[in-house]
Amino acid sequence: MYFLLIVPADYGLFPDRDTSERLAGIPGLYNCSETTIGDRFSASFDYQGDSTIVRLSEDHQRISVAGSGPASTRLAVLVAQALASLSLRLFDLDYSFDIPLDTGTSEQALRDQLEAIPQ
Repeated sequence: MYFLLIVPADYGLFPDRDTSERLAGIPGLYNCSETTIGDRFSASFDYQGDSTIVRLSEDHQRISVAGSGPASTRLAVLVAQALASLSLRLFDLDYSFDIPLDTGTSEQALRDQLEAIPQ
């Protein structure tokens, strides 16, 4: 399974309660759950016939978004908007890219950047 990882730009921790509440407020999320095994928060998201799952790690070090399709890129942009007060970075499990992510990042720009990465 392919994952997009979102971390604070300073590689610190996400704020404790605030992050879960902001993620839960993202429009379109469903099956929201707090404190599952290994996760502080998780939820599902559908977009353009694609589905993904977002998770905030129990240690508050990362947010993971499953997959790399339209739902994943849309959700990464929505996470950046929900956490507008934080500078974020986006990469994959292999660290094959490292993309700054902020409220100015558009869904299309992010998709273009991801598609330009050699597989």
